[in-house]
Amino acid sequence: MTMCTSKCIRHLVHHFDDVNVVRWSQCGTKLASGSDDGTIRISNTVTWECLHILKGHTSCVLSIAWHPSGNWIASGSDDATIRIWELMPTGPKCLHALMGHAKSVWPINWNPSGTQLASGSVDKTIRIWNIGSLTATCLHVLKDHTASVSSVQWNQMGTKLATASNDMTIRIWDITTLTCTKTFYTYTVAVTSMSWNPAGSLLACGFYTGEICIWDTNSWKCVHKIQECGVSTVEWHPHGKYLANGTIYGSIQILR
Repeated sequence: MTMCTSKCIRHLVHHFDDVNVVRWSQCGTKLASGSDDGTIRISNTVTWECLHILKGHTSCVLSIAWHPSGNWIASGSDDATIRIWELMPTGPKCLHALMGHAKSVWPINWNPSGTQLASGSVDKTIRIWNIGSLTATCLHVLKDHTASVSSVQWNQMGTKLATASNDMTIRIWDITTLTCTKTFYTYTVAVTSMSWNPAGSLLACGFYTGEICIWDTNSWKCVHKIQECGVSTVEWHPHGKYLANGTIYGSIQILR
């Protein structure tokens, strides 16, 4: 994908309000989206039809994360809760409603093994949750950010966590020691969403200004810039060939 070849190949209108988040399933055959209409919708990426509508949150859905197994979905909401959903043949089922954050839950992300979930909130904290089919508990609370947490992303080994905040920083955390090992400054613009490509060589960052920057994770230089309107979320396809982004105007764009 380059700036010269990027183009919109599909336009979906499944929600009735702003789309806040889009997430591919691991196999790439499904796309989950969350909206201000309070629902999560699961779309088939071959026919692009809506397969399921998940209802349970009492306010806007701000974040979605597929479990590595592809059978569970976590969702974060403006209602300050996180819900864990199981996609069963008979229909979706809510396994857990996690409470602990004091304000809206924006970013959530599973570690690669699917045993832990990281969540960030307007309350300025990151929480690490241990999730099972029967129980779910909060293991750690990380508190170095001084403003709302806008994105959380595990590295490929699950040993480090990248977090972005409205305090204009990106922080790298060592999960073993629970310490912040590196801080990057984004100056005057806050990051709304981050996504590593499958190889871990590129990090896509969406900004409130509508710009998407693709960073080389070795040199930490921006190698691509894409100008969109009101970018609220970005997500790489599991095979790395597409980048999905959702906007504050209710649209989803697929770039390649």
